[in-house]
Amino acid sequence: MAKRVELLRERHSPASVEICAFLVKNRSRHKEVPVKYAGFEIENVFAVGYGLDHGERFRNLRYVAALAKAQESGKWPPLARGACGETP
Repeated sequence: MAKRVELLRERHSPASVEICAFLVKNRSRHKEVPVKYAGFEIENVFAVGYGLDHGERFRNLRYVAALAKAQESGKWPPLARGACGETP
């Protein structure tokens, strides 16, 4: 993201650039990017649903859920429904 912001500033010389993110993960990043507007802060999990997918699946869920480790390896038990990875 930092590289894209830098490229945007070089090519278009905007007065300012602000970053808005639907989900922000609690983890260290290679290069810190200041997110001015954040929807939800989540743990370092693989989030799916509401437009986010894993292997072309789960994109059309009407909620955001965390993909379990077993699911990442190809086993597909039902997802725990909850906002931003929290189980209900």
